[in-house]
Amino acid sequence: MTQKHLKDLANEIESSLQKGSVSESDRSVLEQVHTEIQAALAAPSQPDSLRDWLSHAVERLEGEHPRLTTLLSKALDVLSDVGI
Repeated sequence: MTQKHLKDLANEIESSLQKGSVSESDRSVLEQVHTEIQAALAAPSQPDSLRDWLSHAVERLEGEHPRLTTLLSKALDVLSDVGI
């Protein structure tokens, strides 16, 4: 379940990046979060850095991109629910 949510989140971020609907500074944050998600999917035993990146991204993006912020918050909730 966590893997599916992370894959969905990665797809949503990738879609937003391709649409060009984010500012250059937000793009940088999203690219970093996307990289961290991909790394977590490849090595799920290392979730701490992903959680940190997601928390930072939520803080950074919450005002300008509420949809992405909601998705990132859901990913944090999923990680918390599974004890990560």
